[in-house]
Amino acid sequence: MNSLMYFLIALLILFVACGSQTENQEETHQSDFTATEVFARAGLSFFPEGGDLTQSTFSSDLLTTEPISFEDINDEFTNIDDLRWLVDSTGDSQCVLVGETHYYRYIENLKNRILFALNTENYYPLAVYESQYSLTPYINYYLDIEDDSTAEQFFSDELVFHLTYEDEHNRLSHIRRWNIKFPEKRIHIGCSDIEHDYTSTLNRILIPYFQQIDSALDISVPDLTLEEIQQLIPEFRVILEEAAGSGVVGTYPFITNDYIRNVLDNLESTCVAYIDRQSFNQYRQSAIIRNLTSPDFFGEYFESGKVIIFAGFFHTGTHQAFPVEDDSFTEGVYLNSEYEPTQGQTYSLVLMGYAYTFDAMSEIDISTCGHLGTGYRNTITNMGRAFQEEVINYDDRILVRPIDDFDKLLLFSASESDFHPVRITEFDFEGIVQAAEQISSQYVMQLRSRMDWSIGNHDACILIPWSPIVTAMIE
Repeated sequence: MNSLMYFLIALLILFVACGSQTENQEETHQSDFTATEVFARAGLSFFPEGGDLTQSTFSSDLLTTEPISFEDINDEFTNIDDLRWLVDSTGDSQCVLVGETHYYRYIENLKNRILFALNTENYYPLAVYESQYSLTPYINYYLDIEDDSTAEQFFSDELVFHLTYEDEHNRLSHIRRWNIKFPEKRIHIGCSDIEHDYTSTLNRILIPYFQQIDSALDISVPDLTLEEIQQLIPEFRVILEEAAGSGVVGTYPFITNDYIRNVLDNLESTCVAYIDRQSFNQYRQSAIIRNLTSPDFFGEYFESGKVIIFAGFFHTGTHQAFPVEDDSFTEGVYLNSEYEPTQGQTYSLVLMGYAYTFDAMSEIDISTCGHLGTGYRNTITNMGRAFQEEVINYDDRILVRPIDDFDKLLLFSASESDFHPVRITEFDFEGIVQAAEQISSQYVMQLRSRMDWSIGNHDACILIPWSPIVTAMIE
């Protein structure tokens, strides 16, 4: 069994643990457990400091690091000196891929500074994010509105129902300022993922458009299964074809026949992926690759200029020579090894987070928020109960997964910078593997898999020991 298979099995175990957590809590009355027990059963623990980082497996000289700021970009776009190494490393790359562990505010801040640091010295006209494709023109329309008050009204009327986190609003505000200040280096946004929030796609985009063509169209989305949505798509295509050339435009000028056709393609990919859960990753990845490289989607950007891609670290590594599954490439592997415009001209960076603080979410009821990912919702729910019952404070640093001696080695290195983010500047891969042999050959295999997938599969790595969790947007 190869290291990738071990990694996928580990991911599956983690997914099952997270996915079954709510079910177990439903089957067992939560009152049967103390908040401390629920805290532990949810896989949460306090961040280690001082003596808790002591371990005997790995020598501290097996890696070196240097501190990186956790601050967001400033108003002048100038606090980027600590990213000079990245600018120099990516100079000749056609595509820069930035992978992450999700939901860390400091990672969002870093992503912002990376975006503007790279565009200060170079020009990347397209920045791609791991959001559903249909959101793309809404964001760019917002970015193109010249008047700030008009832009924020559009945000309140539309974008608040499509975005998930306040941190996304913050980023778009930065990009609006950048585009006004540097019109010759205007940044556009692309969203590469399938339509995870497919009910909103239907309710807010597709059905209103088709009702302009056929006012008698009446569909109750909450009652639809994925199979029924899949069966509707050919009917939508017929209506769309009949309306081709009629000039029907939706509420906003970007809601055109071509855009709706792309949304239907992406929705169909979504249905296929969610219906065939065993092959979910294959269908999703095929859709993402299409969205990135097809001329009907974002392909022209890759043909004519440079692109930055921000996504989960699963997607962004560039140093594998094989797809994840028989016919399923990640973006990093495909763009580096298969896609001619970027082949051999990529650079990949991973941002690895460890602990959250509850921060602003301690005052927000998630029932007032919109569509949220399962992982985020579960984490907030579990931290929320611990906070309400005073097991944790809003500023306690909470780990959401177990750590071992290798993690302690990484965190100890960051402790020398007061647990600020740090970049790994030197990494003795073989020395770490040899030290791991003291534990067991199985641990060596697991550790190789972890390193191959994260640190070893990217050109550079930044550790984020802790961060406030991102703030969900209230609709």
